[in-house]
Amino acid sequence: MTAARRPSRSRQTTPGERQVSTRSAARRVASVHVKATPEKKMRKLIDEAEQALSERLYQIRSDRGLTQTELSAMAGVDRKTINRIENGHFSPSIDTLIRLSIVLKVPVAKLVS
Repeated sequence: MTAARRPSRSRQTTPGERQVSTRSAARRVASVHVKATPEKKMRKLIDEAEQALSERLYQIRSDRGLTQTELSAMAGVDRKTINRIENGHFSPSIDTLIRLSIVLKVPVAKLVS
């Protein structure tokens, strides 16, 4: 008894059409996923900006000799908010940024750039 031959899964190619192996197609797909997508690039830029903001806020607050509690009371925000911004766990709203810039006497642009 001879084993039945399984039908081929590949489709027939037309003249001029190149048949691509599954393995090389998989490599191309994998290489596409390795490249940085616009969303990943944007996320990286946002993460870097948040890190810079947290470092600047800490530096300016320290230079002014203020504690987180003092700054939060003067700006009218919760102390935990200041802590979370400085530790990079929170992205402040524009309202919070304006409040902080007024109290620290720096332009908002200095905090975020």
